Amino acid sequence: MVWAAEQYYSIDRHADVAIDITYVAYYGDRDVFQMSTGAPPSKSYSWCYKMATISIVGEEIKLTLGMRPLRGYIPRSVLVEQLIEIASNHISVGTVYADAEFDSIGVIDALEEERLSYLIRKSSDDRVDRFITEMDHDVAVKQPHKMEKTIQGDSVTVTPTLVGVPSTKKEDEIVTFVTNTQASGDTKAARGRTRRLMRRYARRWGIENSYKSIKDFLAWTTSRNTAVRVFYFGFAVILYNMWLVVDLLVQISLNIEQRLKPRVPARTFLNIVRKEMPVT
Repeated sequence: MVWAAEQYYSIDRHADVAIDITYVAYYGDRDVFQMSTGAPPSKSYSWCYKMATISIVGEEIKLTLGMRPLRGYIPRSVLVEQLIEIASNHISVGTVYADAEFDSIGVIDALEEERLSYLIRKSSDDRVDRFITEMDHDVAVKQPHKMEKTIQGDSVTVTPTLVGVPSTKKEDEIVTFVTNTQASGDTKAARGRTRRLMRRYARRWGIENSYKSIKDFLAWTTSRNTAVRVFYFGFAVILYNMWLVVDLLVQISLNIEQRLKPRVPARTFLNIVRKEMPVT
């Protein structure tokens, strides 16, 4: 599927990716399902299980390249390393986008070890709050923003750039990021470039839409077997990717303007798959 998409997009050269975690509702007995965990208060269900994914984002076909189940405790740095390794088997990774759940020294260190560019939403702490309070302009840059931690007995230090920019969602709110991309707040022109650079973070929002579609492809099951649940999610990812590639090839074959929003409805695609699959 990646090969098919590469014929029409530049993902064979580079692709920006987003790493994120999605919650899948679970309504069974949680005591006998090892992956079950409490759902966030914003969800309409009480229990869920979590899946981490890495997906292509930006202006090209938004394929999901890899996934990992979150079973027990797994350091975010290890999770990121695993997902990057999977993605690297298919594409050349460009910039990595991630939300504040991946704001950790271990993750930053892992990305820098791989020599990858990153843009990660920074969580709030005393240093970040002080940085926002002391901002002289609506865009501010602190370089370097030194972060230190002992990980498995080793002292790890990272020095990303801390950036504060106005929120695009809430008026009079500043959002912060850590990045190793070129950012500056020295001049008005530099602040404008930095603001535009930080707006690229919006690319990762496409992953939320992909989660919705993947869950539309997710088969219903009452199984409490972890392997079954993980397989079903993985199969839904494959169907989702297949749908996007089929939609792309349909647009190409009809010689119509290509767009990211699928022209082939997901339900139509699924009906075709059902007809083509032999019944056993």
